[in-house]
Amino acid sequence: MSHLDADDIKKLRLLRRMINISLISLVVGAVVNILGGVLDAAAGISAGVATALVTFYCYRQANLQSTATSRTYFIWRYVPTVLFLVVPMLWTTIAASDGGWSFGEWAQGFEILASYVLPISFLYYVDRTLKRLLTPALPAGLDASPMGI
Repeated sequence: MSHLDADDIKKLRLLRRMINISLISLVVGAVVNILGGVLDAAAGISAGVATALVTFYCYRQANLQSTATSRTYFIWRYVPTVLFLVVPMLWTTIAASDGGWSFGEWAQGFEILASYVLPISFLYYVDRTLKRLLTPALPAGLDASPMGI
């Protein structure tokens, strides 16, 4: 993939930008959806804004890493997902469960899996692959991060 011209590099950076925006919106949507039934509207909106800000910051820190395979990159990338998606999902599941899962709880778990966990996982994989493809192809002095996102 070292035969990328400047136009190809721009297209890859645009794709990474679009993937990162999709990831942020999915994580924010998941937080608002999961916590929406527990919190009032103002707290839900505040949680959504805080989620977006922390996720953006973490993604920016991840993109400052030189490679998509470094441990630090993975930590920065997955902190918002674990903090804002996995923890509330487990909390609401454990708090709502009375020992056995009803059909509604199974349906809600499947909805969260299909609506958030799978798309976020696949987008993480695509973004990491694009970063790996893009990094060695860049001329000296250019950055693989899509404008800090």
